[in-house]
Amino acid sequence: MPLQPALLVLGSSPLGTSLRRHARAAGVGTLLVPSDPTPAADGLLERSAPCTTADPDGALTAARELAAADGLLGVFATGRDSLALSAELHAEVLGSEGIRTALDPAAYRAALEAAEVPVQEPGPRLTDAPRETRYDVNAFVRPDGAFVPCGILARQLTAEGLSDVGHLPAGLRPDEERAILRLVEDAALALALPAGPLGAEVVLHATGPALVELLPLFRDDVTTSCVTPLVHARGPLQAWLAGLVDAGGPFDTLPSAGETAAGWMALRATTPGRIVAFEGLERARAIPGVEGLRLCARPGDVVRDATDERSLVGWIWATGWDADEVEERLCRATQRVRVVVEDRVVA
Repeated sequence: MPLQPALLVLGSSPLGTSLRRHARAAGVGTLLVPSDPTPAADGLLERSAPCTTADPDGALTAARELAAADGLLGVFATGRDSLALSAELHAEVLGSEGIRTALDPAAYRAALEAAEVPVQEPGPRLTDAPRETRYDVNAFVRPDGAFVPCGILARQLTAEGLSDVGHLPAGLRPDEERAILRLVEDAALALALPAGPLGAEVVLHATGPALVELLPLFRDDVTTSCVTPLVHARGPLQAWLAGLVDAGGPFDTLPSAGETAAGWMALRATTPGRIVAFEGLERARAIPGVEGLRLCARPGDVVRDATDERSLVGWIWATGWDADEVEERLCRATQRVRVVVEDRVVA
């Protein structure tokens, strides 16, 4: 029996779940290589490979079987932890070395320098300002090589270097937006990245944008699947899948009618300890404009440090007329949430 054409989905992250949901709606088959041998039942599983992402040989066999039957539509990494496996599958099965180059720091820098792509040294902070703005770019490359941008989100870093809040539209001038998108496209070409998703982090200096990071991976699932579709006609996942099956044109960058801004805010534990409960979730959801709330922690988890990214326990996202109203609504919502921890510090 011939294999149905499918995307090989690496990993069981929320981004992978969103991808499989949209793939089903678009009529695109998926073959999951789960992170865990017993992935959570989400009602979306159509086919699963008899291996996990910890078994590269098994994943390679699955990819080769699909490719031999002309059924491999692409390889989709659902998180940073599956990028190395994606690089091997692209190189061994699809004949593309671009992801290997992107994951090798020396080769990555050499390729970008040769193409004269401005690069910013990675770091938690670049200024002493109370807030610092980074720009998260989602895009993809179509099978025909066309570069398709899918939105730019302005993300604020706190004085401690924590990602605090993000919103789009990003408030950029048209020339600034064009310069950022041109930078990302030039970098993707310099790295010879294959057709598929792209996610970049960019900083904007007075002299122009500089690239902090570019990976063959859409940005976080909340930005990609929850916030972007609130502003644009569809999200990056839908647009990319439509391109795979020739079911749609370019990404629609026109904002939807009515409330035209959206964003997310991080929920954080303020005290180290073992999480006992979350209070105020329904009161937060009741704030006008709040569209969703997602927890990435649960009672029993341990917050070991409340001053770094390990304090993250979830996100809230909302809409508004502009970025200021979005942030005001998000602040009101997050103030209603309380993370209850045991009254002791966990060493």
